[in-house]
Amino acid sequence: MLNVTTSSGQEPHCHEANLNTKSTSGISASFHSESRDSDVCSVIQHLEEIPRDFDNSRLKFSVDRQWAEASASINASHFGVNFVYDFERIGDQPWEKFDEIVESLNSGTIRYPGGIAAETSLSLQDPDQAHYITSDGQRQEVMPLTEFLQHCKAAGWKASVVIPTAETLTENKIEGHRDFDVAAENDVYNFVMQALEAGGPRVISRFEIGNEYETHMSAVEYGRVASAIAEIAQRAIDDYAQQSDSLSWTEPKIAIQVWTESANEGTSLATLSEKNQKVMAEFNASEAAAVDAVVSHYYYDAGSHDGQVNEHAYENIDSIIGWSVDQMRLWEENPKFNDNLDIIFSEWNVNHKNVDTHGLQQLPVMLKMFATFVSEGVDQLDFWSAQYKPVSLAASGAQLTPAGEMFKFLSGLTRGTVLSTGPKVDNCETYVFSSPDRFLFATSSLSETVQVVRVSVPARISSDSHVIIVGVDEATSDGTYNGRPVDDYWAEADVAADVRKFSAASLISGGVIEVTLQPYEVMFLYDGSGAPLPPNQENGSDHFGAEGSEALTGDTTDEFLFGGAGNNIIFNDGGSDVVQGGQGADYFVVDPATHYLRIEDFDPGVDKLDLSQLLERAETLTAISEGGYFVATVCESSAEGFGSLTITAEKKNDCLTLDLRNDGVVFAQIDLPEYHAQDWIADLWI
Repeated sequence: MLNVTTSSGQEPHCHEANLNTKSTSGISASFHSESRDSDVCSVIQHLEEIPRDFDNSRLKFSVDRQWAEASASINASHFGVNFVYDFERIGDQPWEKFDEIVESLNSGTIRYPGGIAAETSLSLQDPDQAHYITSDGQRQEVMPLTEFLQHCKAAGWKASVVIPTAETLTENKIEGHRDFDVAAENDVYNFVMQALEAGGPRVISRFEIGNEYETHMSAVEYGRVASAIAEIAQRAIDDYAQQSDSLSWTEPKIAIQVWTESANEGTSLATLSEKNQKVMAEFNASEAAAVDAVVSHYYYDAGSHDGQVNEHAYENIDSIIGWSVDQMRLWEENPKFNDNLDIIFSEWNVNHKNVDTHGLQQLPVMLKMFATFVSEGVDQLDFWSAQYKPVSLAASGAQLTPAGEMFKFLSGLTRGTVLSTGPKVDNCETYVFSSPDRFLFATSSLSETVQVVRVSVPARISSDSHVIIVGVDEATSDGTYNGRPVDDYWAEADVAADVRKFSAASLISGGVIEVTLQPYEVMFLYDGSGAPLPPNQENGSDHFGAEGSEALTGDTTDEFLFGGAGNNIIFNDGGSDVVQGGQGADYFVVDPATHYLRIEDFDPGVDKLDLSQLLERAETLTAISEGGYFVATVCESSAEGFGSLTITAEKKNDCLTLDLRNDGVVFAQIDLPEYHAQDWIADLWI
């Protein structure tokens, strides 16, 4: 049983209140607040321990509108970022730090060219131009498409590319009645083919048709343009697949925009729903068959839509995102379209213009948005942005902001888990990220006052567990931002992040972990059994590589191995290990003494798994695909105990499990959401 108590030094008027809930996830919660002689209100939350053998598919998340079932566990696709190609840089100059930021965030899924630039400056006819001329006559440098995709290929990044749409409209009709200009057909085809040839078969994960179409055209016009481009893009993808001799081809998805409520404050929900229907109506059957995903944006703008059902208030975040996802899922319900489309938010954040979510105030909102996206079954997320505007993930020198630090820990600690949460306490909100082999408890402060959080130690917390608190360094506050006075340090957008890391054991007293949270700070408590403490940890025997190519060797204990950037050779060297190769082409060497191995970021077609040490001298290898599984049989091996070894790789729950002896005992687990048998044949070395 996990108990959480929060108390504040504030002097509130306490009142009697009881709330008891029981979720279908098996997590129960009860709250009690009562008047006392002291000036402290205490609230206790009870969360039943989640068993290690729970069924992931049954975990659900509580939102105000209804219980919503998560479609899958959290994975790398939930931690994408936008690359603003006319602002952010990759290179050797002190300000060219985007690649370093991506590595720090443990991301590696990048959207290009980021935002409105896709429609105002990226050219269909010449996507490799290195600059454009701004409206005031200035020369603006950019990163060309081919150069960007080649860097993605070298770094091991996945890329999504926005196809410009505004320039494909006919010019001989009045606005609102324009069509797709057939003269642009070759430009679209060549743009897609050039991107595929530059990135190769494994880099591009999706093509997104246009960016925020409402800025440039009507819903009917976008439907005409998007339907034509979708079919052309699919033809280019098919032609590339025919030309490519790669065994590791994974077809990029084609994504269509859905204009949801946050796109324009002055548009009613009814009007937005009507626009969505108008876009769908423009697709014929063959055009609809090309659509693999629907995409939208969501920016939380505190106070907007004041007094309306879709008012941007913290307590409405789940219902607003839920309504947006409902609009996107209408595409699946339309018989013309695939009934299993990916749901993508390719831009999400708080509104950078709203000072009410600057500084630490951004963290609780951002965490709730992430949790709601996951609970609604959103498949991919791309954060806006890495460095652009005051609510970004990093400063100009690549130092992570408080938001960036929280993003890094979410990315490093929640992959492979599913989410559950209980009702919100007045002064904080709690989340539980769980899987059979890991447990992460997160708390965000919603208060301007100091909160003392007491957590009774659950069974899954051990001597290997850690507490991480993300806040700000008050010493870096000067009371201003961009020349504007800011009353509170926690509302200042440019204050440096402060991350405090503790061994959970050092905070336990009487079976309780007690931590103090400053205003709007976020705390993570995790069990340490499967999730790593990200780099710069205070204790433990985990191993972290640097940015170059290197060899990284563990020891015989249970540990976490992280390769970092570059092409790494990683020897797990026995024990029960969790491994992340990081960016680049990594080579995972399995030791015969290994008890259990989990590889969390294996990239088919790029990374390799070497099992040769298990066999000493494997003379022949036959590789076949049977019933969706890959079976590799090694014959005539002289390795003791392995006269005939069968390695069975089975796709389950977005990962591969390897059974070496075909005896039902899992030897290794490899997180691999998009697995195809032919990928594995090319990547298994024996």
